[in-house]
Amino acid sequence: MAKKKSFVQPIFQSKLNPPISSRVSVPRARLIDQLKSARQAKLILLCGPAGFGKTTLMVQWLNCLHEQGIPTAWLALDEADNDPGRFLTYLIGAIQKNIPSFDLTGLEPSLMNAGHASTGLLLYVLERLSAFPASLTLFLDDFGVIQSPEVLNIVQQLLHHLPADKQLIIALRQIPALRIERIRAQGELLEIDFKGLQFSRDETEQFIRQTQGLDLDENEIEYLYQVTEGWAAGLQLSTLSSIWRKNQENSNQTHSWAAGKVYDYLAEEVLTRQPEKIQSFLLKTSILKRLTGPLCNRLTGRSDGYETLDYLEKANIFLVPLDAERRWYRYHGLFAKFLRTRLEREGDQDGIDLHRAASEWYAAVGEIQEAAEHAMSAGDVEYAANQMEGCAFDLVRNGLTATIVEWGEWLPKTVLARHPVLHLAYTYALIVRHKPEKALEVLDQLGHHGEQSHIDDHINRDLYNLRILALSVQDKMKECEQVTTDALAELDVLHLDRQIRFLPTLFHIAGLLKITVGRFEEALEYTWQSAQLVSRTTGVMLLFNKFLEQAIGFTQGKLNEVLAVTHSALDETKSSPSRFSGGGTAVAVLQAEILYEKNELAKAEKLLLTYNTMVQIAIPDVMIMGLRTLARIRAAYGDFTGALRYLTQLERLGAERGLPRVSATARQERIRIALQRGEPERALEISRHHDDRIIWLSFEGRCMIGNNPETPEITRLRLMMGRGQARKVLEPLKNELSKAESLGFVRQGLLLRILIAKAMESCEEKRQALRVLRDALIMAQGEGFIRSFVDEGDPIPKMIREIHKFAASAGMIGRGSISVEYLDRILLAIGEVTPCSISPKTDQGSTPPEPLTGREIDILEKVAMGLSNEDLADQLCISIHTVRFHLRNIHWKLGAHNRTQAVALARNFGYIR
Repeated sequence: MAKKKSFVQPIFQSKLNPPISSRVSVPRARLIDQLKSARQAKLILLCGPAGFGKTTLMVQWLNCLHEQGIPTAWLALDEADNDPGRFLTYLIGAIQKNIPSFDLTGLEPSLMNAGHASTGLLLYVLERLSAFPASLTLFLDDFGVIQSPEVLNIVQQLLHHLPADKQLIIALRQIPALRIERIRAQGELLEIDFKGLQFSRDETEQFIRQTQGLDLDENEIEYLYQVTEGWAAGLQLSTLSSIWRKNQENSNQTHSWAAGKVYDYLAEEVLTRQPEKIQSFLLKTSILKRLTGPLCNRLTGRSDGYETLDYLEKANIFLVPLDAERRWYRYHGLFAKFLRTRLEREGDQDGIDLHRAASEWYAAVGEIQEAAEHAMSAGDVEYAANQMEGCAFDLVRNGLTATIVEWGEWLPKTVLARHPVLHLAYTYALIVRHKPEKALEVLDQLGHHGEQSHIDDHINRDLYNLRILALSVQDKMKECEQVTTDALAELDVLHLDRQIRFLPTLFHIAGLLKITVGRFEEALEYTWQSAQLVSRTTGVMLLFNKFLEQAIGFTQGKLNEVLAVTHSALDETKSSPSRFSGGGTAVAVLQAEILYEKNELAKAEKLLLTYNTMVQIAIPDVMIMGLRTLARIRAAYGDFTGALRYLTQLERLGAERGLPRVSATARQERIRIALQRGEPERALEISRHHDDRIIWLSFEGRCMIGNNPETPEITRLRLMMGRGQARKVLEPLKNELSKAESLGFVRQGLLLRILIAKAMESCEEKRQALRVLRDALIMAQGEGFIRSFVDEGDPIPKMIREIHKFAASAGMIGRGSISVEYLDRILLAIGEVTPCSISPKTDQGSTPPEPLTGREIDILEKVAMGLSNEDLADQLCISIHTVRFHLRNIHWKLGAHNRTQAVALARNFGYIR
């Protein structure tokens, strides 16, 4: 069987290894017993100052778990892991490395290059963790270095969604900026603080006698125990130093061994007792996060790197081995800090030269990112920029956009302008990290700080494409359309250049713009051109293509076709993290809106809740569609508080990201719900409190995907009709219908016909109203539109009942007829039972010949909620075959011919509400 490839940099595999147990460690039996008793805890926090043995305890616990056959994964963190992409790369690498049976099929770093890909990737990993049958313990060492809100949010989500039998152990110096109150309240948290980590008297004696091999008397041991206060690092320093004996002579003196001054004093004593050659080695290599022989040789100018590291380990001088082969090491954090402070006293130039040497070594072995980081530390701006440019797009492909942004902000603008590839990567990173305004500012600066004539034409075109992308994610459609038109005019579509990285993005945006004005053939041509430029293995871009293509079909009212295609697209990517990419999220949201329209509420809600985290960071239209559909589902269940909660969230996200249309759409939907509930004054109050006309002027002449079929004009006419002005809205509604039909906006046309029918009914034009509504039903029945009729409320139910009576008496006769079963489904969704839905042999209120069992009633209640057979099987923990068996029995007992009729009869008999 082929070994799974890890995409963690080979040189940093040591981050995924726990430190090797050394002879200076003391078995912490009492703490191990605590950990054994906390196997049900979701989170274990080891929290205490440096040098209290947190890492040592974690290693001992890891070894215990290995003896029990429990899988583990280890990650040693450093400051660079504040990049979300890097953090997840190493976390996943740790899982892959230590758990060969863990299924991460299809996971490649190239799938992380979309905006906020870390969130989608985390969802994918959590899904795989849920499917992993065994227990699993994740160790995060030195978590205190993590300050990034995004990485903290990733860990927060990891904690929140961590499946049963999975445990997270974190070592850090102070309580983390994580919301752990609920975990604590649920009894799923074990905290061991510095008091718990302190050495006991017995552990102190064991350390001195057995690990350090010192023959001290009881008084001397007691003295060390008292003055070190159980501090492991202080105890180790003391036994390496002669200073403690002098202090013992004045035993009445009090000490605070946790104080940095004491540590520095003792560390100085340890350092000065070493040979000059070792002192020099320690100081020069202190700038390194991890040490290996060849790298140490480059910094010291010697050839005995491995030998010196071996000597330091054997002398117990705070060197921790990171692999069994003793190729990689690190200094204890406190000792490294002390050495670096001492090095700074020697002179700034020494540190600069050392960082430059480290940078050159990393560059020589092909680790360009590390080379760039050391060049930054050396302050060598030009050299650093050259190194950064060499790896910029590798980092982008691997999702390390936070690192790229940090680099771009560190470099002077004039230097950045001389490195166009880095400039391009920096601009893209800003956009995907939701900083499009800054990206546009950076693009404008390029013209001020450098001659663009020296930039390669491919780069120039891509910089232009990124300007288009920045404008589109800011929702500035008018500006975006102008710039897009100019960019397309300069393209030779017969000889498209694949070296233009963001050419597919240009075509995506061009297609999106065409959809909004009803030019669907042109839109499809652009999506086709984009597909030709994208590798068939890159599911992220192809999924967004699929979204645009199917958004057209949805606009044209092709519910069944779009539902089938989106289902197939998500099914094909179920084993790939691209399913949780921006494109995958867009496809899922589109599918959910169709499921909602077909009144499959439970299935739609389940899908949207799976993607809810991604929806909140998606492009504006996907954000609107996702949260608005969740709100409508809650409203359909009668949970109007829940519906308004989702709309408030949508409005807040729009304000936070500077997207006025998103906030205005939330208010538009609140008006719709108020009218739906018969509260026209409340709807008017919302409209008057927020005058959104200026916002919508920017989108005049186009219907954005997220706002289809609703438009600001339709909302205005709804509001007038709700306030008794039905006669005034008839003509404007007909004009809107004419425009919608001319553009091929079938869904919008259907909605407008329903509203015209409502308006006519209010104007006492009952015959015309029934005719218009009947035409709408005929148009809608083939695709199974349900909620478009249900959500409009009175007088639509009454009108459909009248049409139902006629259809029931006439039956299905030729073309242009309406199916009685289709009308039943609409009335069932409204919550009404019609006479024709009930078997003529059964009197209303009587009982069926054969009573239903409790399980059958439970199934019928779930069927009435819109659950499919698959959903029923999942919720009831039974097979599909068993579900079908129960449904056949239910139909026979009730005398029903289908699910709709069964639910109607059950309501009539009083089995369900």
